[in-house]
Amino acid sequence: MRTLITNRNDLAPVLRLPVELLSEVFVLNASTHEPDDLRWLHVASVCQYWRSVAIDSPRLWTSISFKAEPWVALLLQRSKNMPLTAHVDLRARQFDYKCDGFGLVAKSMHRVRQLTIDSGEMHGTVHRLWRHMTYPAPILESFVFHNPPQSRSGPTSHVPTQLFSDECPSLRHVELHRCTWCWATTLTVDDILGALDRMPNLEWLDLDQITPEIPWFFVPTVAQGHIAHLPRLKFLRIGALAL
Repeated sequence: MRTLITNRNDLAPVLRLPVELLSEVFVLNASTHEPDDLRWLHVASVCQYWRSVAIDSPRLWTSISFKAEPWVALLLQRSKNMPLTAHVDLRARQFDYKCDGFGLVAKSMHRVRQLTIDSGEMHGTVHRLWRHMTYPAPILESFVFHNPPQSRSGPTSHVPTQLFSDECPSLRHVELHRCTWCWATTLTVDDILGALDRMPNLEWLDLDQITPEIPWFFVPTVAQGHIAHLPRLKFLRIGALAL
């Protein structure tokens, strides 16, 4: 019976499509779904031919939304060496397995091109996430971190000092919302300019409430001639109480 069904399916006009074209259709279909919406997977259940094409299409598996750790491992395997887009949403429940899954992706950070993190209220979980983010990210182009609104005490999520091991030369787009750095000393304008000067490919910079508390009498100093050259910068926004 299974053989008869398979033979009947082989006669379907859609199976005459070249593998490359069918694979592209699958990728376009997946791109219309939200990161957590996995209904695009249904294409792999239509018939054996579609399933084999889907499994052998690395681009189809490059968008990683964090489910159970085995699912993340499967995505990493099927995407082969293709660049990855990773989205971590900690606003929902089941924080632990998402962090475990992110640990797998962090070890492949050299493949991540876009990384978005939507933080939740569980700050301990966010800190666990930060600890994974110490691997170099040579092709990372976009990094977005959203922290939820906090109480009057201010941001409670601190960006680690060794983020991406200070190796993210391709970074173009950065958004940090309601978080801060663990400052050893007061950040100076020279420090900011020096850091920016090492990001020549930066195109978008959006900093929202990430600056440390600065006393009202603080007077910044800038070394004469110290200018950050950002030839590709298109957008800059800094939201803070003081700089």
